[in-house]
Amino acid sequence: MSSKISAKKILTCLMAAFIFSALFAGPLQAAPDAFRVCPKGSEAIIYLNVKALTKFLQSEGLSSGMNVTADRIKTLTTVDILKDVSGFATVLNGMVNYKSNKNPDGAFIFEGYFRTSEIEKKLMAQKIKFEEFQKTKLFTTDDDIVLCAPSEKYLLYGNSAQVKKILALLSTKGDDVLKDEFFAAELALPEFSDQNFIASVKLPDELVKAANVLAKASPDQALFENVRCFSVAAGKGIFVMKYKYASNADAAGAVKKATDFFENGFTQLAANNKKLGESEIDKTKVTMERVSFVRSGLKLLLKMRPSMKIEAKGDSLFIRFSVEQLEKDISGFFAALHTAFIAPIGNRALSPADICADNMKAIDNAALAYLAANKNAIKIAPADLVKNGCIKQMPACPENGEYRITVKNGNAGIECTKHGALKTKSPAETNQ
Repeated sequence: MSSKISAKKILTCLMAAFIFSALFAGPLQAAPDAFRVCPKGSEAIIYLNVKALTKFLQSEGLSSGMNVTADRIKTLTTVDILKDVSGFATVLNGMVNYKSNKNPDGAFIFEGYFRTSEIEKKLMAQKIKFEEFQKTKLFTTDDDIVLCAPSEKYLLYGNSAQVKKILALLSTKGDDVLKDEFFAAELALPEFSDQNFIASVKLPDELVKAANVLAKASPDQALFENVRCFSVAAGKGIFVMKYKYASNADAAGAVKKATDFFENGFTQLAANNKKLGESEIDKTKVTMERVSFVRSGLKLLLKMRPSMKIEAKGDSLFIRFSVEQLEKDISGFFAALHTAFIAPIGNRALSPADICADNMKAIDNAALAYLAANKNAIKIAPADLVKNGCIKQMPACPENGEYRITVKNGNAGIECTKHGALKTKSPAETNQ
């Protein structure tokens, strides 16, 4: 049970990472193809630009923390999530399950390049049970959870019924969510067009009724009265939320409710930030890395506050935040998130040597990129990597060692004066 809770926390943090990395990545050039295999009639769709995240991780020198997880997945399936996956979509149904504290049914759609035969061969070698549907092997990884690679372009993972709906759509070329009136209208909005993170949810009647009861019982929740749909998008320096109401009058009345809701929220955030800065932290109950993550998140949200704009258009309420001037703060938030949640994946504490080895691997990757662009280079200074955009900033050894880069026969060597030369595999990877 505890492992499932831990996994959920990690997934939540990774979701936040995707959203904030999307804010500064370049816009997509077209609507995600993954939406074309999300069946019409779905209640919720989510899309994340994985390439944007990977690029952001590499530019921040944080990709080494993800390499451990990526290597595990590659060992199990042959899929390199940092290279093979370009996009990630989620389709959900049964949203009413949230009312009884249960998860909805759904499926993940990974978009990219997948070697179908290699994946199936690897899974079969592990003697994982499978069934065939639409000429595709569905490998059962857990109760009612299957994994399959129906083509070189898609990898599917989720509830069996949802995965089969997607396979049927791929086979028959039936109706997808882009033919759904609501989703088509949402994705056509300028605020939601070509963004790196998109999520859109149609609320079932039971959840609408539950929200209305809550809104009437608690003035703080009045914003959610008569909400029918919710969407959010991030990218190109903006973060947008959209609430679709039962009527134009409901949307117009929600402007003040939303203003009060968010102002109260920001006031509480400011109080929490002040309290966190003044109070003594019990180190036996919470790690300092988690405290740093919370602090950086609070500061980022508070800095977004001045740019908030709330307006009603027809039956919808738009809440916009501009984050074009907050790249440094978002980078700081992401670094804190990485340290607190992503780096420790595997339930072990990284030693200074582990951290240093991961740092050297990030420098090594940057040096490879530098040499690819400067084939005649005979030496590399750390500043050269930053100046040429191979790495955003040089990582620091946790024990104050100095990083040195040598070039021999067109290859780079990385060494720390405290922990020695970079090995083929870092301790962080070897100990997994």
